[in-house]
Amino acid sequence: MSRTILVLPNDDLENINGLFEIIENIGGAFDLILIGDSGYLQESNFKVPDKIQSIHHFHDLSMSQPLGFGRYSKSLAEFIKQQSYSLVISSANEDSNVLLPSVSTVLDGSCMTDITSLNEKADRFYVTRFVYNMNIIAEFELCRRPVIVSTSHRSSTSKWVPIKFLKKTNHFFPATDENWFSGLESETITEVDGLRNAKKVLVAGRGVSGKKGYDKVAEISKLLNAKTGTTRPLVQEGIAANHEMVGSSGVIVSPEKCLIFGSSGAAPFAFGIDKSQIIFGVNNDPESQLFRFCDYGIIDDCSLIISELLKLLQPFNG
Repeated sequence: MSRTILVLPNDDLENINGLFEIIENIGGAFDLILIGDSGYLQESNFKVPDKIQSIHHFHDLSMSQPLGFGRYSKSLAEFIKQQSYSLVISSANEDSNVLLPSVSTVLDGSCMTDITSLNEKADRFYVTRFVYNMNIIAEFELCRRPVIVSTSHRSSTSKWVPIKFLKKTNHFFPATDENWFSGLESETITEVDGLRNAKKVLVAGRGVSGKKGYDKVAEISKLLNAKTGTTRPLVQEGIAANHEMVGSSGVIVSPEKCLIFGSSGAAPFAFGIDKSQIIFGVNNDPESQLFRFCDYGIIDDCSLIISELLKLLQPFNG
């Protein structure tokens, strides 16, 4: 399977040379996908590495709607699937960090934005990126193909071969609109802001025992006029929505009161609730990390505590 570099209209030469440096440590042949028309794409001065085998130039890209939505992401996804690309890499910017996740969603691939390095070992891709508020560099393995990533690496190096010696194919985006993804951004931002700014937050962890337990926590939240958050396992299992995930890779909350059910208290989650004024924790494991940072803790079965709390609050409903 081949790989490709995606160059967007607002990329400059330092962005592109940074991409070329990143792929020097990656095996295999690469294609180059150019989107739109920019001055630096003149064949007389634009250069590419030897491992770039061919160029695909997509024209007539209107910027009247967000780059990540509509026909652009769908058309690119169809082309990437047709070409059987196992790796797609782009520079990190406002456009690519919207476009790439939507393309990955269509293709059911792996996606990570703003990576700092990319390596391939035994046909597996590993990336690094900053986490914990830019204080730590973590390494991740991206398993599903295609792997789609963006990098902020930039370089002023220009040591490549001229573009004019390579095969170049022109493509055009379809003229019809396909609003299959419209509206997602505004809906997500609204929900995230509601959780982020809430004065009372209830968090459901893996220990709430599945969908029924999560639904009970959500009901308690309504009775208390609070917002419901969750931990990563419930999002990965499809029980809770992505915008409800609390933690370093989700929403950072700072409520006056935070009540946590069934979370182990792992570091990424703890980072997300660290600004809470008062933290209550419920877990049946007395050695749980949760009890190291909560102000009040209950060592008991989460399901039992949730059910009893719901019974106490329901008479006051309405």
